[in-house]
Amino acid sequence: MGRCCIKGLVLSSAILFSVLYAGPALSRCLLADKYEKEGIAELEIMALNMCATQYNDDESQMKLADIYLNGLKGESKDELTALYMYQLAAEAGNTEAQVRLSQMLQSFDTSPERRAELKSYMKKLEKTYKGSNDFSGEIMHPYTLLLLASERADNKWYYPSSNRIASPQVSTLLSQYKITPEKRQAALQEASRWKTRKLLETAKEVLPEEEYGEFENKVKNASTRSEAMTELKKRMQDYIEGKNKERSLPL
Repeated sequence: MGRCCIKGLVLSSAILFSVLYAGPALSRCLLADKYEKEGIAELEIMALNMCATQYNDDESQMKLADIYLNGLKGESKDELTALYMYQLAAEAGNTEAQVRLSQMLQSFDTSPERRAELKSYMKKLEKTYKGSNDFSGEIMHPYTLLLLASERADNKWYYPSSNRIASPQVSTLLSQYKITPEKRQAALQEASRWKTRKLLETAKEVLPEEEYGEFENKVKNASTRSEAMTELKKRMQDYIEGKNKERSLPL
């Protein structure tokens, strides 16, 4: 067996041992942070991939996107994989990811060949992750993504991401974006549909199964929507606090 193969087995075994015996909390990025500080790029990237795909951690997704987009830490440049990671983080509500994804999609729109390549790639991913709330396979309009990124942070409390603050860059990008009134209206409708879907996905993750159906009915009724949203917001705060404690557990 070659040295490269042995090295790969050692690296894989190290990650597997860490996950099995250190618990899932550590796989939510503490291991990646540890390996980054130690300068072990191979293990860091493996841990980031685990955090990004298995635990849908948007911070890990952003780090991996930057790595693949720029060919860092010994990895080859891979624009499509970078775009996929930005897409995952954008779907979690990460404002920075929504802006970067919008800019990448605009660059793909300049070439029919690149757009076709992107659609083919996304279809393959959609089949792979069919039925997963972490990935819809939907390619949103670049303007829609900027609209989502520009929303006020206090209106985005139900987004899984902690990065909800819109930078001044977003309003500038929106004002500079050339779009017809018809397409702008379509983007506004797409953003509204996306927010409704994200609200329900978050509720499904936060609430016990037996409570989710009741919430879904209440939120669709104008007379009970406010009560349902207030209760979900409280539960969401408790949920986030629990996740933050999980991520801060010592090694």
